[in-house]
Amino acid sequence: MPFPFTNSGAQTCITVSATSFTGNVVNSATGVIAPGGPNGILVANASTITGQISNAGLISIGCNNCAGVFIDSSSVITSGISNSGTITNAGPRGHGIEVNFNVATFAGGISNSGSISSNHTGIVVLGSTFSGGITNSGTVSSGGAEGISIFGTFSGGISNGGIISGSIAGITVQGNFSGGITNSGTITGGTSSIFVQGNFLGGITNSGAMQFISLDSPLTFSGGISNSGTIASGIRVFGSFINGHVVNTGTIIGAGGTAIDLTGAGNAITIDQTAGLIQGAINLSSHGDTLNVAGGTIAGNIVGQNHGDTINFALGSGTFTYDSAFGFSGISQVNVNSGAVILNGTNSATATDINGGTLAGTGTLTSLLTVHSGGTFAPGTPGAPGTAMTLTGNLAFQPGATYLVQLNPAIARPTSFSTSPRRSAAAMAAGSTAISRTSPTRSTISSTRAARCRRIF
Repeated sequence: MPFPFTNSGAQTCITVSATSFTGNVVNSATGVIAPGGPNGILVANASTITGQISNAGLISIGCNNCAGVFIDSSSVITSGISNSGTITNAGPRGHGIEVNFNVATFAGGISNSGSISSNHTGIVVLGSTFSGGITNSGTVSSGGAEGISIFGTFSGGISNGGIISGSIAGITVQGNFSGGITNSGTITGGTSSIFVQGNFLGGITNSGAMQFISLDSPLTFSGGISNSGTIASGIRVFGSFINGHVVNTGTIIGAGGTAIDLTGAGNAITIDQTAGLIQGAINLSSHGDTLNVAGGTIAGNIVGQNHGDTINFALGSGTFTYDSAFGFSGISQVNVNSGAVILNGTNSATATDINGGTLAGTGTLTSLLTVHSGGTFAPGTPGAPGTAMTLTGNLAFQPGATYLVQLNPAIARPTSFSTSPRRSAAAMAAGSTAISRTSPTRSTISSTRAARCRRIF
């Protein structure tokens, strides 16, 4: 057949072999390519198409190790592949679209606004040099492997506003990948939504819905993970070196009780919990991770490894309440910098510093607690006189610190100590007044008047 070529009728297949031309190969909305020979559209044997391959009709085949659209054998495509129709491959190891490892150059990317389905991989890009990325606003699905599988050198990223699904993974990335993954649609997989190995540049941004993100021993991962949508089965980092933060303003729900697992990470990682929900444990690595809490809810334990792990609370005028069922442990440093932090569970850290804002709650804190100038320690439930926080560790007040207790004629709100509260030498030199001690293990400020008692140290 002559090229360029447009099919508006029925063809068994279209084969471009050892041919170079300028123009497009088109299967129009009325075109049908079936049952393949064995591929639907094949470009092979060092062919060059200065143009695009597009399908708006139907490509239906059923072969093994072939594809609805197959680019092979040192060929060149300059303007990519566009599908707005239907591409289906019912073969046991067949692909929807395949760009093979020995392709010379593939530019222009792949765009899909239709349907691509197969029994193996929906779209596979092997070891070729591929540019232009993949954009999906339709459906890409696999019944036997991945929705999209990337190997080799790939640039342009993946953007999904539709549905990508696979029986193993929604998207698998290996090799050298740049451009990041952006999802505003749905990505699902049997084991993970996104599985990454190799060198990955551009990060992952999710504002849609996905399941599990696994960074499994990539050499480098740059760009971080940003979630404003829903990640239903958590995030795992194993053997990875990450340049970028994990940022959440949406919902991250843990699989098996763990929402974010950094225990296998290769370097220190920062988590920014800005808003939204993290439901499940946050397990930190041995490299001195940082958890910044600026808002939202954490419904799970925070587990450090006593290797410089830090939690920073910077809530502005907001409030963070850590429920009685949860607590942090193995943390080296906790900083309360602004807002109100209410701890109602069992918590432990080497040191806790109230630099600004307020620390309150009815939980237990095992830590050296230091209240600095501008900081407020208000044990118990805010607005509930008679409730208490239990401290296991020393308590130190610096000049300008505030110890805040709400009182009524019958009930005082105490702090229970297993060690003695103390003032710093600077505080005593400044002429501050210590809280009264009523027993070796208990210190209380009380009053016979219904009032708010604010004592400045």
